[in-house]
Amino acid sequence: MTPLEQGRGPEEERHPLLILKHASYQPMTISQLYKYNSDNILTSIVGVVLSRTIKELYSIYYIEDGTGIIEVRYMHDTKEDQIDIKPDTYVRVITRIFNHNNLMYYTAFHIRAIDDYNEITFHLLNAVYTHTH
Repeated sequence: MTPLEQGRGPEEERHPLLILKHASYQPMTISQLYKYNSDNILTSIVGVVLSRTIKELYSIYYIEDGTGIIEVRYMHDTKEDQIDIKPDTYVRVITRIFNHNNLMYYTAFHIRAIDDYNEITFHLLNAVYTHTH
């Protein structure tokens, strides 16, 4: 059955959050991201926001998880799409890795603050388990 037959329109079919709902992503630590050579994959990272810079079309977050620091860009169309995550907040980020001219870029599709700190431990254990199997 096509998405149109299921009652979803073409615009809903392409929405990033609906893509994430049906996609699988690999939990990783930032040091594992540094060693990863492939691009165009979805990953999940958990870390603390060190700083953020808000631009007109995107926000830049520097995230650290104890193994390294990365720069993640979160695109937003309007001011309403901006998320309000302050520095020193633990977050879960779903990001896609892009390799352009041998430089790795990380574009976030979803960023949310972590309320339960057990999620940090679970993520690290899940990243280790996924890496070894």
